Amino acid sequence: MRKHGIPFLPTFLVIVFLAGCASISPSILQKPFSDKQLENILSRIQEQDDRVFSFYRMGRLIAKDTLWEQEAHILIAGTKQPFRIKIELTHPWGQPIAHILVLRERLEVLSYAEKKIYVSPFPTQALSRFFPGELDDQLLWAAFRGYPALRAYERVASLKAYQISILDDKEKVIETIHFHSESLQPEKVSLPDAGVSLVFSDFQEEKGIRYAQMVRVSEGRFGKKLTLSKGKVVFNKTIPDQLFVLERPPGFETVYLD
Repeated sequence: MRKHGIPFLPTFLVIVFLAGCASISPSILQKPFSDKQLENILSRIQEQDDRVFSFYRMGRLIAKDTLWEQEAHILIAGTKQPFRIKIELTHPWGQPIAHILVLRERLEVLSYAEKKIYVSPFPTQALSRFFPGELDDQLLWAAFRGYPALRAYERVASLKAYQISILDDKEKVIETIHFHSESLQPEKVSLPDAGVSLVFSDFQEEKGIRYAQMVRVSEGRFGKKLTLSKGKVVFNKTIPDQLFVLERPPGFETVYLD
């Protein structure tokens, strides 16, 4: 018995060791994207961005933080050139909540509950009353169009597996895009300075345009989250200019914000 027991122990340990290596080998073998992969990914993101010049989107919006949660129906229209976003928020029972209009560097928010119209430069923290963090034009476009957009950058690098990082002229990471390990679809965008992340899921394709049916925007410092769920999306239709005008009901006070 002793003669056969001695070799059994090393054999058993080898089997356990190999099994352990098999379980951790995927993480060991994961590497950053090669230069060729990085080039293809950037080209694909830019191609998707170039495919869309306008969109309509209807769906359901859930906004919440650590203390409250609110659900609303949302209607969004957007154009890229010039950059314009019109958002209409309505209670599930039909009562209007707010209309939000972004025209290049100007923001107007009509709050029905307060009977006020807020006007301020854009980007601004004023939108944080309705959305997590400070959202600029690129973040708004990416969130509502349903696909990441590349920010202006000095250099792009893949520092970790399934990620690309956008760096400024000081080699500081200003944006990180995370990709699914199998499909290599962009599934998350992180902005470390703003503390904001966008998560994209349930991708669909229409005439070569890929977009996420569900988008979640999170702001980590104050726990604010916004989820845009499934709804109808229409791309590249002409949107009348008169849609990008904020109605001013009588009796509403206009408040100018710095």
